[in-house]
Amino acid sequence: EKLFTFKKDVDLGGYLDPKVAKAFEVIDAAENFRNNTASFISRQTARMKKNLTVLNISSGINNITANVLLQSISRGVPMPIILQNLASAGLDYRAYKKGTVTDPALVRMFESLENTGVLDSDMIAVETHLYKGDSIPSKLAKPFEEFYRQGDALPKLEDSIRTYKKVMSELDMLKDGEMASLVVDSNRIVPIRRGADGRLYRKGQDRPLTPDELSDIVGRGASMAAENKFFNYRDTGAMVQWMRASGLTILSPFYTWFSKALAGRRGGLVGNVLKGEFSPIVHTDSAAIIGRQ
Repeated sequence: EKLFTFKKDVDLGGYLDPKVAKAFEVIDAAENFRNNTASFISRQTARMKKNLTVLNISSGINNITANVLLQSISRGVPMPIILQNLASAGLDYRAYKKGTVTDPALVRMFESLENTGVLDSDMIAVETHLYKGDSIPSKLAKPFEEFYRQGDALPKLEDSIRTYKKVMSELDMLKDGEMASLVVDSNRIVPIRRGADGRLYRKGQDRPLTPDELSDIVGRGASMAAENKFFNYRDTGAMVQWMRASGLTILSPFYTWFSKALAGRRGGLVGNVLKGEFSPIVHTDSAAIIGRQ
């Protein structure tokens, strides 16, 4: 320390040449500037996205109308019936959240669907910062945000419930020794067979599936059916991740929608509408299930 003009650096636990220390200070300043700039851009683009969606009443109305119309065309039923189904699903889910649902099977179904994250994969939840309601502007904007999000969440919820119940009823049709394979992810299939004791087993396991395990498997398959038409903004590729980390974050939701609509599962949005409802059961040797599908 006496021979050389070294500067003690407590953070590094030693001594640094003043020029080196100065270089680190410049690097730290540049890094802080970059982080602050990125944070500023993120806040501004999130605000822009809110202005285009949450704070635009007509945009929220168009969102729910388009989704109801999509379900109506896909299922071949009038829009009023779709609206009734959405309302019924929403009321059942609200009762579950309040703890007034007493049917264990329904409770298990809602828990499994929540575990998939299907209700929190909409554009507003992923691409923007949700209002916390901790300030007057936030409290005023929160209802508009909830209204817009329900335009995505309700169709996903209703479609997931419908598919979940359908798959559960089809699995009940399996006879001893028969099997059915459920797709639970883009690259994952879970084979399930009916044992000689009448219980359901997962392939490769000697013990039967518990009700919760079976519900989680069916829930993941049901959420896939919903996300074929009402997209999961968390399930994206490297391009979208790069956009969100750069100054192009304002474009990421549009790129996500168009990429999934044009080249998504089952031929994208048009393919899913033309092919009709999706069943997670992609293979079975049960004549009863094949006849129903």
